[in-house]
Amino acid sequence: SESFAKLGRIGPEFLAFSLNRYMEKLINIIGKNGGDIFKFAGDALLVIWPEGSDLSDSCKRAIQCALDIQAELHNVEISKDKKLSIKIGIGVGEVRILFVGGQFDRAEYLIVGEAMRVACLSETKATNGGQTIVHESIHKLIKNFYAFEEIEESEEDDHGGHGDETKGMKFYRVLRLLKDRIQVRADAYLMRTKFNANKVRSKLPLLKSFVPKAISIYLDLEKERWSKEIRMLTIMFLNLKVDLSQTNSEEGIMRIQNIVRTVQRCIYMTKGALNKFLMDDKGSVMLIVWGLPPISEINDASRAVYTA
Repeated sequence: SESFAKLGRIGPEFLAFSLNRYMEKLINIIGKNGGDIFKFAGDALLVIWPEGSDLSDSCKRAIQCALDIQAELHNVEISKDKKLSIKIGIGVGEVRILFVGGQFDRAEYLIVGEAMRVACLSETKATNGGQTIVHESIHKLIKNFYAFEEIEESEEDDHGGHGDETKGMKFYRVLRLLKDRIQVRADAYLMRTKFNANKVRSKLPLLKSFVPKAISIYLDLEKERWSKEIRMLTIMFLNLKVDLSQTNSEEGIMRIQNIVRTVQRCIYMTKGALNKFLMDDKGSVMLIVWGLPPISEINDASRAVYTA
C-alpha cells in the first residue's frame, strides 16, 4: 500500500481496483464451494462451513475450496513486480459467535472456539504462499480422500511462534485430490430465493450496527466508489491482553463485553472510530482511527493521545 501511495492520487484507486478484482475471484471460489465468508480480519479472511449431515463432508468442501484458490490465485501479478498469494489453515471443531459492544448502536462480532484455534495454528505452519495446512483432526477424517504430507518438526522449530501450544500436535500439507470432486450445493448462490428487498430493508438497522460509519455513509449515498482516498489519519493499535481461552466461560465473555463497551465509549467521546476488532491465536487487538469521514478534526492526534 505504501508503494501505491507514492503514485499520488491514482495510487489508492489502483490499489483498490487490484484488490477488488482479486477478492472478487476469491469470493466467487468460496461461494461455489459452499463457504460462508464470516469476516474480513485485516489481511485475512475467515470462512466457515457449517456442519451438515456428515462432518467429513464439510472438511472435504473446505479443502476442495482451498485447492481451487491456490490453483487460481497463487502468485497473481497485480502490477509490475507485485504479486499476491495466500496461506491457508483449516481446522474443525465447535465454534461460538459472539456479539459484543453496543455503545451508540455500534456492535462487533467474533468467532471463537476449537475450529478457530486450530485453523490459526495450522496457518502458522505454512512457510510460503500457496500452501494449505490442516490439523490432524481433519486428517483423520479424510486422509483417504486427499494426498497429504506430514510437516516435520525440528528441534529449532519455535512452533510457529506459539511456544509449547503446538508441541505434540501434527499438521499436514494438502497436496492434491485423490478421488472425484464432490458436488457442492452452494447456499450462498441461492440467497436471492430466500430474501426479498423488503426483508433486507427490515434488517438494515441491525446490519448497519456492524458497519463503521465511515463506510455506511457512502453506502447510504450509493457512492461506494468514492470511499477510496488518501487521508491524514491518526491510528491507535490497542492490545487488549485477552485471549481465546477466556471465551470458554460466561465470566470471560462478560469481561470482553465490558472491555469493548468501555473502549467504544472512550473513543466515541473523542470522535474516533473503531475500525477493526480481531481475536485470534495471537491475542485480541483493536485498530482505532481518528480522521475518517464524516468526522475529521485538526487536533485528531491530540484526541488520540487523550483517549489513550
